[in-house]
Amino acid sequence: MRQSYRVPEAMRSEYLAGVDEVAVENFAVEVQPGWEPVLNEEHDHYRWLTPTEAVAIAHWPETKEILGAIARPKLRS
Repeated sequence: MRQSYRVPEAMRSEYLAGVDEVAVENFAVEVQPGWEPVLNEEHDHYRWLTPTEAVAIAHWPETKEILGAIARPKLRS
């Protein structure tokens, strides 16, 4: 799911000068236990998070909503 957002003033320092809109794409994958991603030049690091941790650090409301919806079935089982 892709959304575009105007960058709030409070978050401008997190982006390059002149960037006032961003596109965010949300997705989820299920991987085998022990699998580790291979990063390309766009990423410096990664970390595994619980659903609660992922929702807590998400900036955008729709991202929080999507993460919560993905997590709900897992939390019930």
